[in-house]
Amino acid sequence: MIAGYAQMQGLTVEEVFVERGVSGSKPLADRPEGKAMLDVLKPGDTVITPPLDRMFRSALDALDVLAKMKAVSIGLHMIDLGGDTTTNGISKLVVQILAAVAERDRTRKKITEVKRDQRQRGRVLGGSAPFGWRVGSTPNLR
Repeated sequence: MIAGYAQMQGLTVEEVFVERGVSGSKPLADRPEGKAMLDVLKPGDTVITPPLDRMFRSALDALDVLAKMKAVSIGLHMIDLGGDTTTNGISKLVVQILAAVAERDRTRKKITEVKRDQRQRGRVLGGSAPFGWRVGSTPNLR
């Protein structure tokens, strides 16, 4: 997919960085392959990535990396946006919106997991305590 996109844009692929088994919720610079990629980039380079959520899950991380890339003339092409997100105003707006949505989805998933864990532990998650139970700092006693 990336090679085909690069060819259509007149770009060449020199290196490929694949992040396996690392959560996208970690900042790009804190992931092994993300850090390796950022370390070899130089002004005038272009990064091509599949959809936004493969590279960023945090709106703050996405905006931070985009700002740093733009400051040193590194292009960032996201295949799902179809262009250089560091120079196109509309693409930057879409990136910000998508990053916010990705962050919201990740937060929702985390909250769901925590609530599931709390239910399995027999904790009351809100509302009235079941008949015969008390809510307090001591263990619930029947």
